[in-house]
Amino acid sequence: MLETRPWVTAGSPLRNTVLIKQALKLLYSSEALYRNVKCWSFFIMILGSSDLLEKRGHLLPLVLGEPPLSFQENVLAVSSNFLEDLKSGVNVSLPSAIFSGQLHHEASLILAVQAVQQMLCCDLPHVTSFLEIVLAFGKNFWALRLLLDQLCCEEPILCGIANLLLRDLSREEGTMLRVWQNLGPQYVGQFLCLFLTCRHKRMQSVGLFSLNVIIENLHLCPWAKQLCTFFHESGLGQLPFGTTVHQEVSKFVSAFEKL
Repeated sequence: MLETRPWVTAGSPLRNTVLIKQALKLLYSSEALYRNVKCWSFFIMILGSSDLLEKRGHLLPLVLGEPPLSFQENVLAVSSNFLEDLKSGVNVSLPSAIFSGQLHHEASLILAVQAVQQMLCCDLPHVTSFLEIVLAFGKNFWALRLLLDQLCCEEPILCGIANLLLRDLSREEGTMLRVWQNLGPQYVGQFLCLFLTCRHKRMQSVGLFSLNVIIENLHLCPWAKQLCTFFHESGLGQLPFGTTVHQEVSKFVSAFEKL
């Protein structure tokens, strides 16, 4: 076998605006690619990673801070027009002031959110999984939350996504436990909070199901007790009294406090 050597930089990285445009044109050129969740998950992962690869040729995921709301709204508006023109075959370019500026990684993720939202609204019946898209955002939960917020008025879409996620989590329980073990309690806590605090009740069931997976596999989750601290600090324990989410979170925390 050939010896694997470190990857080295060869020339300048492809401009962010060119990369995004060409990737989207490829997705729009084929119905099979457009409906393929793996294509969208890779697209999201690439836009949420460093411009340079690590030494072994792997992506370097970035943890990006949530940009100001005004910036998000501006990028969403620009992205919507850009995507519609691109799908129509118009020779359009992304504004470099936004997509090559200081917050270009954040802007790229927001554009990905807009593109995925449009795909889900048109082709959800053909989507085979949603967990891959969730994981593709890495630790950038603000971008995933933005996607869910963008779909909040599309109840049938949100219900369909929740059903996909529940099926994915049930089928991939062992995989998720390994992912959570690798990423740690901070990631798991944010994952749970995102879904448990979602305004859509069906989406809350994703958080409740995930919490139950942890409870049933405590021997594989040595970090689980740290979630109690995270829940307290995030205010999750202060949810409206009597709700299912409040009851389940309180039960989880109480179980560890008695140990």
